[in-house]
Amino acid sequence: MRIAVIWTTLSSIFCAILACAPANAQHHLEIEQPKVEAGEIEIEYRGDYHFQPPSRRFVQTPQLVFDDNGFSRQRHSIGMGYGLTKWLGLLVGLEAEQARFEDAETLAGARGFDELKVTEIELEGTIVLVPAGKNGFAAAALIQQHIAFEQDEAHQLFLGTALQYALGPWSATANLYAVKNIGGRGERDGASISDERWDFQYAAQIKYQVNSRLALALDGYGVVERLGNSGSKSDTRQLFGDFDRHLLGPAIYYSWSDHDNTAGKPGKGLRVRSADVDKNGEKNGPTYSMGAGVLFGLTENTPDVVLKWTLGVEF
Repeated sequence: MRIAVIWTTLSSIFCAILACAPANAQHHLEIEQPKVEAGEIEIEYRGDYHFQPPSRRFVQTPQLVFDDNGFSRQRHSIGMGYGLTKWLGLLVGLEAEQARFEDAETLAGARGFDELKVTEIELEGTIVLVPAGKNGFAAAALIQQHIAFEQDEAHQLFLGTALQYALGPWSATANLYAVKNIGGRGERDGASISDERWDFQYAAQIKYQVNSRLALALDGYGVVERLGNSGSKSDTRQLFGDFDRHLLGPAIYYSWSDHDNTAGKPGKGLRVRSADVDKNGEKNGPTYSMGAGVLFGLTENTPDVVLKWTLGVEF
């Protein structure tokens, strides 16, 4: 019965996503925690909307050639995760994205956006290395595979860590990734090539836990394309270079439960509170969470403002 409810919820939310617009990949704006709850099922929806995109660069040789900065107007994803053990969690998700036109022939067309499309499937694994406590250091290994649906788009393999230090109501978390681009097609000197470069991506957060429900944070996200001299640059990459992107801004997170009847205390976590567990330490109801943030672009390759939001439920 519980699985049926979960899949119904999953399908309904994703259909709502596709209805937002007429029906390539960047890492989502999310902080991964070095925690896994054995036997817990989690459904999470994430979205972001980007305002005032970076200017499109171009040259005329003699036809117009535009840069391929991977900017999207909006992105949405829905995922379902499960804690297999207290040290291993798995997640599968789908992402929909409204990206810039890649093969534009005019300046006006280059500034336009395609339809909102389902672009990739995401497979993620979290392996806890140092369990989290109320205070102190915690760490986990993160492995993610993003499989693009479009033939010419690169798949991405994320190999990273989630590092966290907590002290009372304060915590600092960093996700650090080496990202391998696999496949994908480009063109150099009239021949088809595959770039296969390595990138670096990060997500970082400083958070203050106001009480058991409410947390305030400063979030930062970024990507540095092409570590060293990895991969093979296409003609457009030779002309315009790669695109480093960095975002920073405040965020607010809120969590509650049907069984939450007590006032929270600073320093407690959002995931499980005393009102949510029975005398054996087992959850007796779902926990709901939501978050929202405003991020500001720090480089010319990022949009000026990004709104991000999350909705989640844990069983």
